[in-house]
Amino acid sequence: MKIKYQVKGINYEENELQNRSISMLTDQERQEILEETKLYPYPKAACLDALKIVQHHRRWVGDESIKDIAEILGMSAEEVDSVATFIAEFIVDL
Repeated sequence: MKIKYQVKGINYEENELQNRSISMLTDQERQEILEETKLYPYPKAACLDALKIVQHHRRWVGDESIKDIAEILGMSAEEVDSVATFIAEFIVDL
């Protein structure tokens, strides 16, 4: 199944959960993340917002959620995890 969406007049089409059949994200979480991508020139720019959305709903962000976020935003799970890790360390160091 393909996800189709438009950000700043650019059409995107991605494979939904390419190698997995079950998404850890709820439909509401997924929709909120897709809405956030519309606020930025590129979907990847919504990474921090996507992490905040999942944390708001669940109070934590697990590995499977990170993989789902990565697929939605066209990033690797490692890239999303590095953003989550950096922000967590940054807040702790303040």
